[in-house]
Amino acid sequence: MEMQSIDALLPEIPPPYTFKRFEVENGEYITFEQYVDMDFEAGSLEWKDGAVIGFMPNNRQHQAILKFLITLLQLFLEKNELGEIMPAGYAMKLESQKSGREPDLVFVKEENLSRMSSKYLDGPADLVIEIVSPESGRRDREIKFKEYALAGIGEYWLIDPERQTIEFYQLGEPGAYNALPQENGIFRSKVLTGFFLRGEWLWPEKLSTRTARTELDLLG
Repeated sequence: MEMQSIDALLPEIPPPYTFKRFEVENGEYITFEQYVDMDFEAGSLEWKDGAVIGFMPNNRQHQAILKFLITLLQLFLEKNELGEIMPAGYAMKLESQKSGREPDLVFVKEENLSRMSSKYLDGPADLVIEIVSPESGRRDREIKFKEYALAGIGEYWLIDPERQTIEFYQLGEPGAYNALPQENGIFRSKVLTGFFLRGEWLWPEKLSTRTARTELDLLG
């Protein structure tokens, strides 16, 4: 069977948007509002300084961890009424950084929910979670790390399935993150009051939330 090229597998994008490798290049500046109105289902898009960048769909392990976190955090938030979480596909507009990002998961505190419109979050989330993929390491650990700190995102979690590591950061001085400690493999969030996460919950071959829900008193 003849192998198809990447370009042949990607959908057609109306002019002036064309694919070059994995990047959507536009012939003129595109506004954030134009970006959030784009209809694109082959992967995910982000916006930076007028350029739209496209990323390929995530793998199974990535999605399994994301589903685990969504389930756990949703139950926790329903019990404690602290705010709302949104998965990738919902844009976060960071005006100070001239960017529109779609993190794997964002948490917005109850008092900031008014900034959530039907299409995007207008301003920084209180917590951002990124699940690192082989192609996103530099983007998540360097580019977004600096961008999120400068934008004022209070807490940033980096989950790396390949290395089986989790890094937690809290905003300290303006524009700078400090690493948050883990005690015996347990991390306690400063933003999500009362929530903690064990790294070992994320690495079994088949993820289950039951142990985590039991420890967090979220059963029943």
